[in-house]
Amino acid sequence: MEKTCAWCDDSFKFEHGNDIYCSDDCEDQARKKRQKQKRDPIRHFIPLLVRNHEILDDLIKDGKSEITNAEIEAYGLDISLCRHLNPPIEHHGKVMLDFGTYYLITETDFQIFKIHKHETETETEKPM
Repeated sequence: MEKTCAWCDDSFKFEHGNDIYCSDDCEDQARKKRQKQKRDPIRHFIPLLVRNHEILDDLIKDGKSEITNAEIEAYGLDISLCRHLNPPIEHHGKVMLDFGTYYLITETDFQIFKIHKHETETETEKPM
């Protein structure tokens, strides 16, 4: 009887029915990866960050430039994971929430948020 190794995907003949790795080396590598993942402090937040990006990306694609606090809750956008930045001069006195690719600018009452996309170098360069 043969099984496929859970680490390297090679086929191997197993000695015991509960063997899932073809060698001690594969078992050690899999254990090290699991231990590293357990120690990773941001691993729990990555799916939430990706979800935030997808929500904002969909809103921009739909032509939405503003979002209300009620819509933020309805869409499931998690603003607890964003960074609070000092807004540029043109938005003095407002709050800037950074989501990586996108940022939201709002008044201090957090009722209406303007959605902006960070510009990259290639987006700001004009062809000659």
